[in-house]
Amino acid sequence: MVSRSGRYVLVFNGEIYNAPELAKTVQLAEGNWTGHSDTEVLLELIDQHGLANTLPRCNGMFALALWDTIEHRLHLARDRVGIKPLYIGQQGGVLAFASELKAIRCLPEFPLNIDRSALHAYVNHGYVPGPASIVANVRKLPPGHLASISCSGSGGLDVHEEAWWSLEPNIRHDLDYQQAVQQTESLLLDSTRLRLNSDRPLGILLSGGIDSTLVAVMATQAGSNRPRTFSIGFEQEGYDESAYAADIAAHLNTDHVEHIMTSQDVLDLVPRMSLMFDEPFSESSQLPTALVFAKAASDAVVCLSGDGGDELHAGYVRYEWAMRFWNRMRFCPRPLRKVLGSTAACCPGFATGSIGRFLNAIVPKRMRVRNPEDKWNRAASLVQSKDFDALYHQMVSLWHGMDLVIDGQGASHCRHREVGDELGTWHRMMYRDFHDYLPDDILVKVDRTSMAVGVEARVPMLDHRLVELAWSLPIEIKRKGQSGKSILKSVLENCLPRHLWDRPKQGFSVPLGSWLKGPLRSWAEDMLDENRMKQQGYFRSDPIRHEWKTHLSGAADRSARLWPILMFQAWLEANG
Repeated sequence: MVSRSGRYVLVFNGEIYNAPELAKTVQLAEGNWTGHSDTEVLLELIDQHGLANTLPRCNGMFALALWDTIEHRLHLARDRVGIKPLYIGQQGGVLAFASELKAIRCLPEFPLNIDRSALHAYVNHGYVPGPASIVANVRKLPPGHLASISCSGSGGLDVHEEAWWSLEPNIRHDLDYQQAVQQTESLLLDSTRLRLNSDRPLGILLSGGIDSTLVAVMATQAGSNRPRTFSIGFEQEGYDESAYAADIAAHLNTDHVEHIMTSQDVLDLVPRMSLMFDEPFSESSQLPTALVFAKAASDAVVCLSGDGGDELHAGYVRYEWAMRFWNRMRFCPRPLRKVLGSTAACCPGFATGSIGRFLNAIVPKRMRVRNPEDKWNRAASLVQSKDFDALYHQMVSLWHGMDLVIDGQGASHCRHREVGDELGTWHRMMYRDFHDYLPDDILVKVDRTSMAVGVEARVPMLDHRLVELAWSLPIEIKRKGQSGKSILKSVLENCLPRHLWDRPKQGFSVPLGSWLKGPLRSWAEDMLDENRMKQQGYFRSDPIRHEWKTHLSGAADRSARLWPILMFQAWLEANG
């Protein structure tokens, strides 16, 4: 779209939710609007106030490219938290940008040259941490950043990149708990109201957890008349929460759609994953997420999703485990901890697995541990950590430092400054996840699986006003009563009977281990063929084959480690 003055040309992907309010500030003669799009509002605001002054006024999700015909300068910008993707390729004097990596790879300057350092990070985390991408010479523009590019006098490119928004944790102590609850509820209601504005059919993803339930409640309070809700269940006991979602939907009187995921669904979906995701990606919940969007697509073009609450309100169980583990071991001298860890690691797997299964059979259900042998080995590794940050890094790593990538550099792709000790260990974990796990894993999953079926996913909890409020609150408020997400729970308690949502956190976990031994076994065996891996030259096959045999034997569930390898192999087959 070209501005009225002719100076700017804009390519825009996303939504500006407060565009109607912004339009009132644009100086245009009555009736001079060409249409009603947020793109036009954005473009005219930029023309009148400049890009740097316009971006902070926008409430939305977006990636944009703006060409200045006077200064001959290209500007690339991405929304605050990274809901929408933006790739930049630079090779010699050629620069390319796109929302999809495959678009850049169509150019001869950007062949499939795997970045081994990015591959190493992917294997350990299940996603490629930005700003790197899996392809050499192509990177992601970080969330909340603006890049300005022009031709230099020597014929090269001058690229200047800076943050137009950054998360600056500034803990406030002037809000008491009830004030924090009231402000959160008010902002969440307004955020949801903004995202309900659509001239197309709208739905809500409802898992039955706190976050998605809150979004559904806010949607009904904001005036959505009997919204359609969608949930996915599983045939396997211990993973299916669809009954909870159904109870909540009945209480809210939504038009509820439920689908139980079958083995055939899994077989149908797996080959499509490599087409949905530009880079190898192995968040196992990608499968049910893709399925729920596919089911929603026939009835809704816009869907609200409840992502973001865990990173903002200390909701992940691993935060609690990390703190408990560290507080119990930190006073023990590290040399002694290293000896204890090494000794524990030597315990035979069959022994720890057998003990774990025996204990699971006699303890209450809420205290049972999945995959006890893996938990034992992880604990043996964690106990040797030099400090808390190293412990948390180990906790979120899948292969515990094992170097599987042939000639992998193993370099860190951290793009954000470290959080100072003054914020404490809880906020350091949350800060890391907000800047890496959230944009490069959770939001990638939601964006790619929704767009693959033509559904626009909107995330009310990641409204920047809610983000900034959450990061201003002390951890004591976020974890009142030693429970994560206490503020969100209090908001929900004001709106919904407690028995509908108050239960142990499960997360969107899937029975991946049984799928790999069942419907996906033949496919996985082919992907993990020893000769195939040796010919490709990316992975050391021996440790991978060992883990695969261990998984098939039933001695331990190795699906979390194997899934990144399998997804890379499938991605390479589809893109190589």
